[in-house]
Amino acid sequence: MIDSALGVEEMRWRHLNCMDYTCIIHTTDILEARHHQLPWLGQPGQPFTNRMMKHIGLSISKGTDLAVIADLLGVDFSDVWKVKFALERKVDESKTNALEASAGNAPTSAATNRPLSIDSSDVLGSISQNVWERLIRGEINIQIKALGLQLLLTKLRSQVAEQPTPDVVELKVRELLRFLVRNSRSLDYELAQIRSYLMKDVAV
Repeated sequence: MIDSALGVEEMRWRHLNCMDYTCIIHTTDILEARHHQLPWLGQPGQPFTNRMMKHIGLSISKGTDLAVIADLLGVDFSDVWKVKFALERKVDESKTNALEASAGNAPTSAATNRPLSIDSSDVLGSISQNVWERLIRGEINIQIKALGLQLLLTKLRSQVAEQPTPDVVELKVRELLRFLVRNSRSLDYELAQIRSYLMKDVAV
């Protein structure tokens, strides 16, 4: 938002309520990175101050329904979803970094001298392919014998159905891929079907 009087960009964040009053922080100051860490200011592009983000994040971690949080604080449900998504992305990036750091220590097969997991060109390298989005959205189905994969896919599809934005779909696809890589030795039946879809997708 551009302040018409000053001709500079105005930033605003929703803060914690003050008694029964809604509190919104406005500023047209030029902020440095360190300023965005202050509890009464927020990150660029986020709807809430850092303190409000922490408060909402704590409520989410305790299992409070997002609609209930939005109603109690008097904020938009979509903005609460942004907080949930930001928290999930932060956890996702941490797990991905840890996975990459430990990749060099993966056990190998004496016969092939290769890691006992899915080759990166087979799965991780295929993340941009349409088949993964179709699988997450429920547009294609596979027969699943592994209960863990069935429960995960059901959960991911429910989350995507609730918030079907490209960022959420990408996040859930990555979560699925991490599970497949981590459990590849016990998912031969399911992975064979997924590979067949991948081959058809590439052929098209």
